Amino acid sequence: MSTQKKALANAPSDPASLFIAKEKAEEVEKASVPSFLVQDRASMISAAVLCAGSGELIIDTCACPGGKTAGALADAAGKAEAFAFELHESKLSLITKNLARLGFSAEVAALDARMGREELFGTALRVICDVPCSGLGVLGKKP
Repeated sequence: MSTQKKALANAPSDPASLFIAKEKAEEVEKASVPSFLVQDRASMISAAVLCAGSGELIIDTCACPGGKTAGALADAAGKAEAFAFELHESKLSLITKNLARLGFSAEVAALDARMGREELFGTALRVICDVPCSGLGVLGKKP
């Protein structure tokens, strides 16, 4: 079984994950508990199948609010270099805040993923690309 398939199979029962009732998610999020980031299961799974490892370069395009970046960094035990790009500059502080609250850091910058950053072309083994309107983060909530 491939590493990605194992990660996908294990993601829903990941010991680092805590599943809470939908009605309690907002309560936990408002509490800003330092070691928690509320996110949809689909977001957690997408970071898990990335299988990021220590020392790797991770690029997350369309990164807000930072959950997938954080998940990838967690899988790499915080020992990966990460870039978190977001089209909308107004969302950058939320990414930075969420990563810092969880004990992670990344280079966070405004960037149109369609253009990329030339000096990074061909350098990353891991790229998260949940482009706007893909709906992957809320896929489980749609019929």
